[in-house]
Amino acid sequence: MRAYNAQVQVLVKNGNVQFSKNKNQVILTKGQKGEILANVESIIKSEITEIETVEKEKFSSFVFNKKSLGEVSKALSERFGKKIKFSQDKIKNCKLTATFENEKLENIIAVIAETFDLKIDNQVDTIFLSGNGCD
Repeated sequence: MRAYNAQVQVLVKNGNVQFSKNKNQVILTKGQKGEILANVESIIKSEITEIETVEKEKFSSFVFNKKSLGEVSKALSERFGKKIKFSQDKIKNCKLTATFENEKLENIIAVIAETFDLKIDNQVDTIFLSGNGCD
């Protein structure tokens, strides 16, 4: 997976997760995390720290099944209290099917941006997503 202007991090609470970027992949197990940094090809695998365990309480879970990014942005904005705006309406038409279990907003946005080839401009109270969108 590639992230634009962001760090993507996966914390594993239960089970196993395959985390990949291009041809690099790792299997993460309970109590481990994987990180991808912008402009870095490798995946960093390590143990979850006590601080990260406490921070997980700030995360939320979402299940989106062919939901438009317009609907997704409303749900995320309501939960995290941050506006999500699009450079053009065509982006709102993109359909997302994904499950986010205990993820921070920044991680969810990074996955959405990667999925639809969008650029992220993260400001204090608003996230702007720009790109070609979907028909």
